[in-house]
Amino acid sequence: MIAHIDSEWQRMLVNRKFSMKTVYNCLIASNSVCWHSLLRRNIARPRACITLWMLCHGQLPTKDRLYIFGLLDNKRCSLCDHVEETVEHFFFECSATKRLWTAIMNWLHIHHCPLPWSLELHWILENTKGKGWKAMLFKLAVTEAVHEIWLYRNDSIFNSNTHRNNTVEKIIDCIAYRGWENRKLRLHVANLML
Repeated sequence: MIAHIDSEWQRMLVNRKFSMKTVYNCLIASNSVCWHSLLRRNIARPRACITLWMLCHGQLPTKDRLYIFGLLDNKRCSLCDHVEETVEHFFFECSATKRLWTAIMNWLHIHHCPLPWSLELHWILENTKGKGWKAMLFKLAVTEAVHEIWLYRNDSIFNSNTHRNNTVEKIIDCIAYRGWENRKLRLHVANLML
């Protein structure tokens, strides 16, 4: 990849014409993570994109990670309290969050049962390919759902509110609001709201 960037730079020097678009495209093409497209052109809230970015990087402070650093002595899931809280368990295997994912997928008219993280990421990437409205809406939905589920977890830990039953509505509201702002998605969001 570095050779490609160098060759483009040399070409711009020879032609005496700088192109920011060329530099940007070279930098984007040099991404080495498989999920970079999930964050590109994502119309979700910036804070939701950062939560998704942290999830993809494996940097969310789940209890198993905090335990490794000696910050906690309990690794049990914050919601179900049955098994160790890992990213895989918390987002896609925990009964509480599985219920939330299923509700969001049903609202989007997608019949899918959450899978382990690596398989789920692959499935998400396959369904967010392209520039069409379906990919854009699904990318928005996944990002907002990850963020609200993380907030749900934090609310249960710090406010002892394990029975917060408006999380699905909050996710749908965020998807609808952000989708409504985009002319490409407005009609499709309206159809989902019926």
